[in-house]
Amino acid sequence: ENLKILTRLVESATEKGAEMVFLPEAADFIAGSQKETFELTETTDGKFLTSVKNLAERLGVWISVGFHRKPKATDEDKRLFNTHAVIDNTGEIRSLYDKTHLFSLDLNREMQKGQVANHQSALDESSYIRPGSLAPVVVHNTPVGNVGLAICYDLRFPELATSLRYQGDANVLAYPSAFTLLTGQAGHWHTLLRARAIETQSYVVAAAQDAVHSPKFSTYGHSLVVDPWGQIIAECKQSGPGIVMARINHDREDAGIPRDLDLPATNFTSYVRRILPVSTSRRFDLYPQVGAGQPIPIGTEDFRFGMIKLSSSQIFYRTAVSMAFVNISPLVPGRILYFH
Repeated sequence: ENLKILTRLVESATEKGAEMVFLPEAADFIAGSQKETFELTETTDGKFLTSVKNLAERLGVWISVGFHRKPKATDEDKRLFNTHAVIDNTGEIRSLYDKTHLFSLDLNREMQKGQVANHQSALDESSYIRPGSLAPVVVHNTPVGNVGLAICYDLRFPELATSLRYQGDANVLAYPSAFTLLTGQAGHWHTLLRARAIETQSYVVAAAQDAVHSPKFSTYGHSLVVDPWGQIIAECKQSGPGIVMARINHDREDAGIPRDLDLPATNFTSYVRRILPVSTSRRFDLYPQVGAGQPIPIGTEDFRFGMIKLSSSQIFYRTAVSMAFVNISPLVPGRILYFH
């Protein structure tokens, strides 16, 4: 049923001129139990993702989609992955990102004696989902720009958004979501998405589930597109399945949008980053740079430390602020050197 609705929505968006369509987290299904979730989950070669790939190729459109993914049969950890895939207009998977921050909410711990526990306020994603280990993941040169991949609960962690921009050169952050009704009604959804857009000076696209999925779980909806100035330029306020359209443009200062198109005006990334250059105001001498400890390519060029030349062949680990290398003449066998 989800696949039928998804197909209809993508076809409708494409007819309206969409070059890239963003779908929510768990677009394949949201089950009523963990047992059912394990039974329904497929591999990347399964019917669901294959159908989405075929849809992208048939319509000539890029698709961002969240789905459940089985681990390898040989993996000891049998928990599933909550995955965000980007598929290009030829039906090829450009990238897969596995959700790194897993949602946990238990208001029942704070229940007073005699109160009845509410199942909707007790969720622990880590009991059946395995956290991903690769971040940041950015898909470059999509029709809407360089898209940084995240999923739902990830939006509460500004470090990930910051690394997507400054390490991955993202100018669009995508958060497919199934945001809980409880936290959405508290104002978290709009506040957090606007904050991620403002602090990274990037567009934020957040396609969201909107339904009562079971007596235990309801989602908030309100799919949003936020511009780099923090303004909401598109929002799906209706209940149930629907689409919203927005034009994303990074380089031009003038809107340049034909007036016969029913699209909101946008602020442009390059312009916003130029008039408010927060990237040049960052004080990495006072606090650590996000991602500074992440490994980066060693390269082939030699490095110089004063009069000492260090061959790239001696280096076995390098980050933006440090490197480790083999000492050609160690005082102690097996000793290495590390500069920070």
